[in-house]
Amino acid sequence: LLKRTILLTILLVVKSFFIHLSPARQEITVVQLQIFELLLGPGLYFGYYFTSYLWGRGYTLGGIIFGVVALPTQAAGPLDHQLSFKQCLARAMATVFGLFLAGLPFLLPLFRKDRRGLADLLGKSYLADQKGTPAEQPKTQGPEAPSEKKAA
Repeated sequence: LLKRTILLTILLVVKSFFIHLSPARQEITVVQLQIFELLLGPGLYFGYYFTSYLWGRGYTLGGIIFGVVALPTQAAGPLDHQLSFKQCLARAMATVFGLFLAGLPFLLPLFRKDRRGLADLLGKSYLADQKGTPAEQPKTQGPEAPSEKKAA
C-alpha cells in the first residue's frame, strides 16, 4: 500500500509538471526523458553490478539475500577468492547486455550442465554458496568404489 501511494504521488507530481507546459514543449520533454532514461538506466545497472562485485567481494544485494557469491573459476591461491577488476567488468557488462536482450541470456543456465550463465562465462567465474561450494555442481563419473564392484 505504501509503495502504491508513493508511486501515485510521483505520478501526480510529474503529471502536474506536464500540464503547465505547452504541447510542443511536452513532446520535446518526453523525448528528452526517454533519451535520458535510455542512457541512465544501463549506466546505473552497470555501476551497481560493477561496484557490488568489486567492492562487495562478489556479493550483490540478491546474493546477500539468497546466500550466493560470485567467485573466480581459477584462483591464484587458496585465499584468492575475490574477483579481479577484469572479471567484475565482464560480469557487469554481461548483465547489462542481458537486460538489452530482454533477459534472454539469463536463461542460459537452464540449458547448461554446469548451470553457468553469460556473466559467469564472460567473467570466468561461478556462483557459489557462502561456503564456496558451487551452486550447482556437475555430476562427474568417477571410478566405482570397491564395495560397489560387481562380483564376477
